[in-house]
Amino acid sequence: MGRTPSQKVLDAGELKNLWKGIMNPTHLDSFIAEVVNARRLREKIDWLKNNGARDKGTTLLYASLNREYGAIDPLVKSYMFENPFQIKDSKAISVYKGITPFYPAVMINISPNWKGRFTNYKAKKLRDAFDVRDFKAVIEKYLSSNDRYTKWKYCLECGSEGNFLHAHIVAEINPKCSKSVVTHVNKGNHAVELRKHWDKLGPEGTEGLLKGKFSIQRIIVRKREILKDKLAYLIEANKPEGHTNLSDLNLVFGGY
Repeated sequence: MGRTPSQKVLDAGELKNLWKGIMNPTHLDSFIAEVVNARRLREKIDWLKNNGARDKGTTLLYASLNREYGAIDPLVKSYMFENPFQIKDSKAISVYKGITPFYPAVMINISPNWKGRFTNYKAKKLRDAFDVRDFKAVIEKYLSSNDRYTKWKYCLECGSEGNFLHAHIVAEINPKCSKSVVTHVNKGNHAVELRKHWDKLGPEGTEGLLKGKFSIQRIIVRKREILKDKLAYLIEANKPEGHTNLSDLNLVFGGY
């Protein structure tokens, strides 16, 4: 399996590649295997029906295969004549395989223009700083001020030199208003709101520090495996080389 730079993350003010191989989620591969098996079974039944000798053994086999085919779930049968390589995950497939339905999410990265503001901060001291408290207040205000998002998780990090507090947010889009939320994000209205909250609730004396072109970045997450990677990225121990922070602040919040 090849590897392609399928994602980018704005990390501490720098746009970085996240290398990711292309693969299906495990439950989708399992479903596709069921579809392929059902098709082969149907082909055997049809061949026996049209060409099989009608001795006792063939008759018993034909009846056995028909019983096996009859037990296959209708959802699997509905995909039998599709190209297996083009079957995409869906809510129906996820429910059938016992997987929590997947809903798209958005990852928002916030890098204020204040690199160097923090120097020689130890993790515990930074956890108690007003800057952390106020940064959290901005994020929570945006995420909880309406029903756009059903759940979220976010982290605050200090950067590779330990002097650049920034944030990564992953928020599940509410399926009841998915279209309007995607429009909200794609038009940049999320950035407008975050900047407004920052200037009102952010650390004292930092008004305007989110006005830079790359201070707020976002990506819509439409695949379960990519979402898994984005959530894992919030944990310092999961960071790939080149993305680690000088110290792990353990500032991860939310219940995603």
